[in-house]
Amino acid sequence: MSGWRILIPVKQLKLAKTRTGLNADERKSLSLAMLRDVLAAVKQTREVAEVIICTSDPQVRDACPEDTSWLTSGRGGLNSDIAETLAAVSMDAPGRPSAVVVADLPCLRPDDLGTVLSLAVRQPPVLVSSCDGGTTILAAWQPHRLKTQFGEGSAREHTRCYRDVSSHIGIGNRLDIDTLEALLRGHLVGLGPRTQNCLMSLGGPHRLMDRREHQRLAGGPKSHE
Repeated sequence: MSGWRILIPVKQLKLAKTRTGLNADERKSLSLAMLRDVLAAVKQTREVAEVIICTSDPQVRDACPEDTSWLTSGRGGLNSDIAETLAAVSMDAPGRPSAVVVADLPCLRPDDLGTVLSLAVRQPPVLVSSCDGGTTILAAWQPHRLKTQFGEGSAREHTRCYRDVSSHIGIGNRLDIDTLEALLRGHLVGLGPRTQNCLMSLGGPHRLMDRREHQRLAGGPKSHE
């Protein structure tokens, strides 16, 4: 069946982006802004036929278009959420090629996502590795081959079953935002409009640079313990 199904997994908002050092409300706003930018980019990708946001957090579901969300049990973590959602939504179109795009990729560009999906057509599954050793995109023409092992160093785990095509796309599509430093780098690369607006609401890049430096100095002594 032509047309890709894209799954965007989103963790509980209270657990999201803790490495940024932002407060709970700021982290929630940043997480949802990035999700909305990713969702917009995915929907603009011509190869995509269906988009599903999978999450165990009702707040995320309530913040998303009703026809693009799937509430999971959340009992087994992110990889379990993805498998649960894929199994459920595949009942309607079991042969549809499927991909996973992470929710904190606000520099994602539709053309680059289209390139990744095209590279996976009738080929072994492909992956895009993040700048920090994680994974930002997984795509499998045969959906039963879409198996995820998200976690620390996930790119290394995924390369056992996926072909790394990171060199075919721009750096922004490898930049998942987990820290203030990554957010500032995303600002230089080109954030999506919602994430850029969120950045400005946090005081803009200069204030965040000061905040990052304060965090670095505060954490410095601990690194010698």
